[in-house]
Amino acid sequence: MEMINNKIDTLAMKRQIQEQIADATCDMTSEALLAYFHQRIATSRFATFIETTPTVSLPLQRPVSLSR
Repeated sequence: MEMINNKIDTLAMKRQIQEQIADATCDMTSEALLAYFHQRIATSRFATFIETTPTVSLPLQRPVSLSR
């Protein structure tokens, strides 16, 4: 991570994290990818906040639109 004018380069940090996630998940199935993110969230610093927040179930795939 580079320092620019004594500040953290957040864009470089974001790109580095995205590369790490892409490398870790490139060959995963949809189910494995979902489990990966659930595990990452459960072990993150936000885990206690997420545990107390109501959840909403979302479909894994988008519904097919029949409109033209």
